[in-house]
Amino acid sequence: MQATEFWDKLFSKGQEGDYSRVEMPDLNDPVLKRALAHYGNIHNKTVIDLGCGRGAASLFFAHYGANVISVDLSEIAINNFSKYCKDNKIINITPIKLSVKWTPSQGQFSPKLRCASFCRLTE
Repeated sequence: MQATEFWDKLFSKGQEGDYSRVEMPDLNDPVLKRALAHYGNIHNKTVIDLGCGRGAASLFFAHYGANVISVDLSEIAINNFSKYCKDNKIINITPIKLSVKWTPSQGQFSPKLRCASFCRLTE
């Protein structure tokens, strides 16, 4: 089974699956709060969430005003997440289906954090 097939199968349950369900994360999550403390004011900054999956980190940073580009290999994960954002009128998240093997040009973004997802922050 290829990676894409594995992740598509995992996310195929959508809102019915425990792992694939898209929902706002706990705003007191210690890992995400530590990332926010590290970044400081992220309002109007761009966060790239590579391997976003169901989008918990993306939703967290968007809640605090970041413009988030959420990237995942799974088209199903991206479709689930796109639907959630549309249904909840979240306009500062852009979900994109793309292999996580892709990386931005050297020097364009600087890596800041590795948590549940790989996040990068730009000014």
